[in-house]
Amino acid sequence: MQSRYWGCLVQPQHHDVWTEYEIEKPLANAEGGEGGIFTLKPHAGEKRVARLYNPASKSLLNPEAFRSLAVLTSKYADYSQSLPFVAWPIEVLFTVKHPSSIQHLPTLAGITMRHISGHTVLEKITTNGNGRFGIGTEKAVRIAAVIANYLTRLHKNGIVFCDFNPKNILVSNDHSNVTFVDADAFQHSIIANVFTKPHYFPGFASPNHIDGKPGPRHSSDDDFVLAIHIFQLLLDGGHPFDTGPAYDPTGDPFATITPHDNIKARRWPYSDIAKYHPPGETPKHYAKLHPELRAMFERAFQKLNPPTAAEWEAVLPKYRNNVEGTAPPQVKPAAQPVPPPKPATPQPARKPPAATPYAPPQPAHYAYHHALNIPPPAPQPAPSPPPTRKAAAKAIAKAIAWWLAINLWRLFKMLLLWLLKQGRVLAIASAKGFRKHGGVEATVGVFVLVGIFWYFRAYEAQLAAKQTQPALAAQPPAPTRADRPFKTTIEAARPPAALPPQKKSAPQKPEAEPEILPWLTKEVPAPKAEPLSAPDTRSKRRIYPRNFREYQRMRRQRQERADNSGWTRRSRSSEFRLAPGATPILRITPSQ
Repeated sequence: MQSRYWGCLVQPQHHDVWTEYEIEKPLANAEGGEGGIFTLKPHAGEKRVARLYNPASKSLLNPEAFRSLAVLTSKYADYSQSLPFVAWPIEVLFTVKHPSSIQHLPTLAGITMRHISGHTVLEKITTNGNGRFGIGTEKAVRIAAVIANYLTRLHKNGIVFCDFNPKNILVSNDHSNVTFVDADAFQHSIIANVFTKPHYFPGFASPNHIDGKPGPRHSSDDDFVLAIHIFQLLLDGGHPFDTGPAYDPTGDPFATITPHDNIKARRWPYSDIAKYHPPGETPKHYAKLHPELRAMFERAFQKLNPPTAAEWEAVLPKYRNNVEGTAPPQVKPAAQPVPPPKPATPQPARKPPAATPYAPPQPAHYAYHHALNIPPPAPQPAPSPPPTRKAAAKAIAKAIAWWLAINLWRLFKMLLLWLLKQGRVLAIASAKGFRKHGGVEATVGVFVLVGIFWYFRAYEAQLAAKQTQPALAAQPPAPTRADRPFKTTIEAARPPAALPPQKKSAPQKPEAEPEILPWLTKEVPAPKAEPLSAPDTRSKRRIYPRNFREYQRMRRQRQERADNSGWTRRSRSSEFRLAPGATPILRITPSQ
């Protein structure tokens, strides 16, 4: 066995805390079936001890049980406050330090817990001390009532003791305090149906799990073993299922019938004392028990319907003075004589006292908690009123909505994963076929042909632009608008370049020109400059196309109007020039 170990304090919301320990020495009389108890160094604050598992006990730990042990250590701060009578596991011990917390089961060594001193196991009180005959009736009943109360509090928190044997119950030397150990074998509601150690202590297991098979335990299994502990405390320490050597159903003189065999066969020896012959003076003491106590033992062992720990907690305080059937009833103190009342004197009016909240009566076992300096369990809150139909329907609708949302999300997630997987498979298959049938070469060839075609188109456009530059340079400059008078003239249309020769005819007498021609040929005064120079304050409405098709139609119309007029726009400014080959009809030139 090595001397150095690493303790891991599990913190689900934060980083785990690791502490290096050194084994000092084993504790006296602390060796158990699962391993030994050793003191640790260093120990800050409270003194801690290490419980190191032996190979047989460690082999019973599966990953789920290991996870349950880690959860118990993570809940140490909460459980040590609400259930302080249990020596809860503080850390998980490993042989090496791991970077990833508690995911290494092979290196598990044990647990750490607080050191409990000044206590002895319950087994020594019930066997060596002969039960209540060794420690007294009041102490025996008090220990039994406190154990029942502590077990009730465990069951209310969803915890099952499982290995509820007398070596896991420590009683202080003055019989005023009780502590439960072996908390690493508890079955709790955080991880359901996990039992860390399926073995049991001989004679202290319920008939349902006497074979030690792994499986979930129930609170009734603890209640059965609790009845065995109370039986040994209230009597002389004899086991309720011990038949002794006088009873031999096998016929073998060397056979030994143990309490384990009787529990497995469901034989209750005190149902027929003459047949089973329980050993010692226990049958005589059992016959003197109060009928109510005997009825509860028969219900626990013979009818296999054990009373709960809460029932034992309510019944035991009534027999703290005497557990026999002739127990004297509780005598009330004699009433003191009441002195005669004095004559009333006038008193000033007083304010009515303030209403005090209702305080429920103290339970019957309050005296034992007061004697042990342990606060009694907190009162249960008042039951809430039953929900109305509207609230119930709302809760049901909310639950259904959550269920639908969760299932739809799962379905969408599965569908998305399937599509991604199928898309990946399809892409891989398409890529393979594309490369196999020359898709890469064909794509490169298409890009090369498109590039060559684009190059020749650009080259042709460049040649056309070079040819049109001289023609554009020979045209007169575009007219500009200026704030000066204008002269309007009519120019004759140029005849076409190639016309057929016309025949000469006799000169004809010229006709009289219409009266409008002289008016057009003479100079006309220019209009006033105010309308041209004044800014146009009218709102200009621009028509925007509603879609691409309308945009193409408007552009086509503008192009047709420009082609029909013979003028082309030169730039964004309002300067126009005559298109090549067009015949000017009207020219507006600025006056010199």
